[in-house]
Amino acid sequence: MAAKKGSKIGLGVGIVTVAALAGAAGYFLSGKNGAKNRKKVKALAIKAHREVLARAKKLKTVSKADYHKIVDIVTKKYAAVKSIDKKELRAVGADLKKHWKKIEVEAKKKEKSLVRKVKKAI
Repeated sequence: MAAKKGSKIGLGVGIVTVAALAGAAGYFLSGKNGAKNRKKVKALAIKAHREVLARAKKLKTVSKADYHKIVDIVTKKYAAVKSIDKKELRAVGADLKKHWKKIEVEAKKKEKSLVRKVKKAI
């Protein structure tokens, strides 16, 4: 069951990324540098998401504290890159952290579904 929890976490992180990208895109749509900002933020969010997902998959189970720690580690890594605006990076990190509850809810739904399938098979 521990291996299946990792895949549920991956699904949840994917959902979080989509939500984070949508929020970041909406924020940077306006202004004279909107198109340029959208490209930068989207690329940053995708890279950060991939890294958070890779780190989360290495763990058997992920708690809220673990998830936040992973997001912090990834954002600190990108903070060292001078071409990345610190405000954009904080926004992406905060957006990823905000969606923990959605990840948890999706993981529980997936777990219930797996339990039902196992009971039917038995």
